[in-house]
Amino acid sequence: MTTTGLKETYYSKEAQQLVGKKVIAVRPLTSEELADAYWEAHDSDKAIAIIFDDKTVVIPLQDDEGNGPGVLEFAKLG
Repeated sequence: MTTTGLKETYYSKEAQQLVGKKVIAVRPLTSEELADAYWEAHDSDKAIAIIFDDKTVVIPLQDDEGNGPGVLEFAKLG
């Protein structure tokens, strides 16, 4: 999987770091992690951490300012 076709941006460069890594866990954020992000407890049902084999963690955000947890869209290519 590559960023072929994506305009070379900060985000595509950041996303490229994920190529070849293995997801080892997906879990909800803890109460402490929610508080550290200044998010409310009602955000806990949609705030997740995706953890990779090299300890990289991805947390989907609703915007690039981190104003709340975000969503992922799942699709299959082809």
